[in-house]
Amino acid sequence: MQLLNRVLCSAAMLLTLGLSAETVKLTEAAAWANKPSPAIKFEDGVLSITGRQALSGKTVFEIDPDKTYRISCQVRAVGNDAQTISYIGYYPLDANKKILPAVQVNTQGDTDGVLAEDANKGDKTLKIKLNKPQPWKNIRNHWRIAFDAQADFSDLPNAKLSPSINPDETKLEGDTYEVALNAPMTFSATAGTAVRAHAGGGSMYVWYAKAKPEWQTLSFVTKGHSARGLSGKQFWKGSKFFKMLVFGNWYSLKTKPVLEIKDFQLEILD
Repeated sequence: MQLLNRVLCSAAMLLTLGLSAETVKLTEAAAWANKPSPAIKFEDGVLSITGRQALSGKTVFEIDPDKTYRISCQVRAVGNDAQTISYIGYYPLDANKKILPAVQVNTQGDTDGVLAEDANKGDKTLKIKLNKPQPWKNIRNHWRIAFDAQADFSDLPNAKLSPSINPDETKLEGDTYEVALNAPMTFSATAGTAVRAHAGGGSMYVWYAKAKPEWQTLSFVTKGHSARGLSGKQFWKGSKFFKMLVFGNWYSLKTKPVLEIKDFQLEILD
């Protein structure tokens, strides 16, 4: 019986070790590239952020698609100034450990088509014959046109992008969009080239909200890669590494709300 108990105890310990391969404490100054300051404090196991602050993790982690990444913490708002939205998440990085721009993966549905005419370097208008002739929804000035688009999204992340779109001067005529650009094209492409619209975006967030006065417990899991688009549950396609991020009190341009975070950690689970 004693032998059986020892075996079961050893098995339980191995299972625990297998589930939690690495834990990174994020309430310690050593975890962040930012230096402690009156606006960014690390005291008694609490990260305190006053006003609008962007925190960037010091460590670059390689993404293992077979592992699970869990961020957990407690957050609360302190002080009398009105709270604004804060963000917790990751900076997705490419193979060169550079930040992967959201626009390279943030495809917009039903915007696929082909160039109806050659696009020349210096042009400020593109003509796109749509695969599905219908108006694009919610065109924004951070949209751009991606070239050599593939139906299976194998072109992502796609860095072959036009300048941003001017929504006010972009119009649909029949099955063809005349897309006005805010700047001249920096390259050329021939008629028939497959294209689609992409939108800009921020970074990879697992939580974004206004903190409440009472402590809130948060826990978020990320695993694998998404086929396209922006997700907090899966890493963006093409990302190979990541760093942690916190954008505290992000829209407090004139006020000084305080965000506190405790029990803040990243677990990398097998």
